[in-house]
Amino acid sequence: MTPLNSLVPKQQITCRVAFVCLSSLIVFGLSRMGAGADAIGSCASLRSMARIYMASGGYEQAQPFLEKALNVARETSVPDSEASACMLDLAYLYKNQHKLTAAETMCLAGLALQQKAYQPDHPYVAHTLRILSEIYRGQGRYEEAAGTLDRAMEIVRNVSRADDQELAPFKVDMARLMVARGDLAKAECYFKDAIETIENSYGSEHFYTA
Repeated sequence: MTPLNSLVPKQQITCRVAFVCLSSLIVFGLSRMGAGADAIGSCASLRSMARIYMASGGYEQAQPFLEKALNVARETSVPDSEASACMLDLAYLYKNQHKLTAAETMCLAGLALQQKAYQPDHPYVAHTLRILSEIYRGQGRYEEAAGTLDRAMEIVRNVSRADDQELAPFKVDMARLMVARGDLAKAECYFKDAIETIENSYGSEHFYTA
């Protein structure tokens, strides 16, 4: 999953407010419809609203939207793919609120549904494992975090080249995990490897490289 808590440039605020208003109308309209396909649309709209808030760090504002989306998913017959998306967005939110026990519970439930909806080695699963690894790291469960992140990187390697930019954020996560464990030599190796991948993909002057 792409990080959602980056700062929003001031010139984008007006556009975002307009989008929030438009999304609110969509949600209101969908809430008046029936179940089935309309429930999927309602869940997706609520999650979109929440992601707008999370993009600027508004986790408290985002939480009611994600919890409502999950309630809709549980009360209707949405596909496992949509139900898992609701759970995983909420797990990501809890992680960033430092509610790590709730984040772990929600992430594991979402992961199980996601694997059922897709397959155990699907790229989506790799990004979910990345979130789970961050949760374990926050809990100080470094061995589980490393094993989970290794699984995620293996999935990505099976669908990407070894130096592909898709691996870069996973390498950075592993470097941060090594720092938390106090293994600075391994952390340095992972950071250097990630920097090389990022520079090759984006250039030495890119913001991501910085």
